[in-house]
Amino acid sequence: MSESTPTVLEVSVEASRAFPHDLWSTKAGEFAYQARVALDNLHDLLARSFAEREYDSSRIQFPITATGKDWKSWKQGHRFHPQWLVERLKNVQPQYGPYRALEGLQWFNNKDKHEWVRDLELGMIGMVASSNFSLRGLIEEHHLSPTLIPQSNTIPRGVRRVIVGSFDVGHPILDFPEEATNEVQVELRFDVGSDSYTLEEIREIPVRIGYIVDYLACDDLFALARYQKRPSYIQDAPADYPSSGTTEVSGGETLATGDFQRRKE
Repeated sequence: MSESTPTVLEVSVEASRAFPHDLWSTKAGEFAYQARVALDNLHDLLARSFAEREYDSSRIQFPITATGKDWKSWKQGHRFHPQWLVERLKNVQPQYGPYRALEGLQWFNNKDKHEWVRDLELGMIGMVASSNFSLRGLIEEHHLSPTLIPQSNTIPRGVRRVIVGSFDVGHPILDFPEEATNEVQVELRFDVGSDSYTLEEIREIPVRIGYIVDYLACDDLFALARYQKRPSYIQDAPADYPSSGTTEVSGGETLATGDFQRRKE
């Protein structure tokens, strides 16, 4: 119950201890570095094997381009590549096909060079909370019409308790005869610039890098098809902000549910 407003019922989530955001952030930075190094090592091996003219090895890198302009700029500085290799590299760029996670890898890896702790959040993607409470006065059941006030669905660094929403029931709340019970689903979200990746999306990146290796090194068109395949997490929603909420009140019992949808690429 809200201390300042007696008609408001607060729905909160409290963890038994703070989550290890800094550890997760550091591990994610290590992953981004290793994933980017794998691509650059592959590119270096291909350049040394098939370059058609001299080049400065310190000034080349595997391309991760988000626009046609970026691709042209990279291509301009890598004229020593044979045309077949250029075409294969172009086919795995983020601007082609539905899989664009390498964009986030590029941003994440660049930021990791300058910051030890990256931004990440622990987001609640589903929650059911129920409790019994008493209201002051004699109130007909059909006169109850609680108003949902959504708040935060993320648990930031160093925080154990967050208020995820409130209900204004329109009548003063007297007490709670029993503790509320919560069932919560959570997911990690890693900051990648203007977007965020879940742990599922992060796990998918090394798998797709394996497909890139098979395609570039062996011209495996099946590997290219697997790389460009639409990820399942794009089709299934889950995400950043509450998109809907429902409330049922019966005999002093409140049940609240919330759905959250992640951005779709």
